[in-house]
Amino acid sequence: LVIETRDKLLNTKGRNIERRTPATVNRYMTALSHAFTIAINEWEWVEEHPMKKISKLPEPRGRVRFLDDKERERLLDACQNIRGADNLYLLVVLALSTGARHGELINLRWRDVDLTRKVIVLHDTKNKERRVLPLAHHALELIKAHHEARDVATDLLFPAPRKPNEPWASRSAWQAAVTKA
Repeated sequence: LVIETRDKLLNTKGRNIERRTPATVNRYMTALSHAFTIAINEWEWVEEHPMKKISKLPEPRGRVRFLDDKERERLLDACQNIRGADNLYLLVVLALSTGARHGELINLRWRDVDLTRKVIVLHDTKNKERRVLPLAHHALELIKAHHEARDVATDLLFPAPRKPNEPWASRSAWQAAVTKA
C-alpha cells in the first residue's frame, strides 16, 4: 500500500505542478517514515516499521552552474546600485569569494572575523561543523573598510537598519539585484 501510494504521488499532478519529482516524493516518504518511527519508539502504537524495506526513488544529480564573468559583473554592478541596500555588495562579494551560504554570512559577528589571520570562522554551519574561510583580495579590502565604518553598538556584520541586534533581512534587496542584473 505504501509503495502504491508512493508511485501514485510520483505519477499524478500536484497543486500547480504537472508532476512531482522523485526528490519531492522522497521527502514525503521521509516524513511518513519519521511519523512511523515515533509511533513505534515513543508511543508503541505499531510493532514493525512498514517502511523498513521501501527504498527511496533515484534522484538526478544536482546541477552545478557558476556565473560566467559577464553575469558576475552584471550582478555585482546591480548590487552596488540597489537603493537602501548598502551592504548587499559586500554580502555578495563574500558569498562569491568564500562559498559561504547566505544564512552563514548574514548571521556573522565581528568576533568571527580575524583580520590579522585574514579568515572568517563559521561556528554554526548547515552540517554542524566549524569552517574557516580565507579572506583575500577584494573581499578582504571590503571587509576591512566595513570594519572601519561599522556600528559599534552591534556585533553583527550585517545588522538590520532599524534593529541593530537582528540580522539584516536582505532577501528583497537580493531579489531586486538579481532582477536588475
